[in-house]
Amino acid sequence: MMLKQSGVKLCLPDVSSIFQCVLIRFQVIIGTVMQIGPAMSTYGAIMFVLFYIYAIIGMELFGNLIKTEGSHSPAVNNGTNSKNLTEFCGNINLKDSDFYEDRYCNNNFNDILRSFKVLFDLMVVNQWHSIL
Repeated sequence: MMLKQSGVKLCLPDVSSIFQCVLIRFQVIIGTVMQIGPAMSTYGAIMFVLFYIYAIIGMELFGNLIKTEGSHSPAVNNGTNSKNLTEFCGNINLKDSDFYEDRYCNNNFNDILRSFKVLFDLMVVNQWHSIL
């Protein structure tokens, strides 16, 4: 059962009208999203351009400093132990670091997709100090 009181539709707990109440509330949400859609798309495009610029800068400055497991062929040894190539994310400076111990080796600037992931993590993740 739906009542209209001062321009606002009220939903009473009736089994037959629960679906109608949910549908009305969902229409309000969809209407709001449709109204703010153009502004959000502009914001999303600006964020994409900024992420792209910082991803390219990160790839130039920090690209291939961190190696992930399986990124080295075991045939290329060059006088070093092949176990050390994948240990410590391929960088001995990461030994005993939070970055290595928390297994953040895939968070790197080796390619554009991983760069976007690192930038997104830095934007929304709580432990950004471990990522850096």
